[in-house]
Amino acid sequence: MSRTLKYDLASLEWQQFEELAHKCLIRDISPSLRFVEGGKDKGRDFLFNGATGFFSRDAGAASYVFQAKHKSGKDAFTALKRDLDTELRKVYIDNGLKYDHYCLVT
Repeated sequence: MSRTLKYDLASLEWQQFEELAHKCLIRDISPSLRFVEGGKDKGRDFLFNGATGFFSRDAGAASYVFQAKHKSGKDAFTALKRDLDTELRKVYIDNGLKYDHYCLVT
């Protein structure tokens, strides 16, 4: 039986966005995608190790980190760009994490 998810995208709260992002990633990337609560910033991350046909049918196994960021309003793009710069630095430089792919879920 197919379930339909209904969200009002104009008034989506951050918790609803994270739930929606998680459900979409499980469906599109893999059911084995893992949810991980973030650190001090209370961010929500999703991790996956393996092969997925979502990005390219020829892609082999890789490690992925997906970070959900909910922004709205007229300054959303600027805020997302700033968050992306900050998050990439935190993941790869400050924490020295080893992911093959970083994906920002917006």
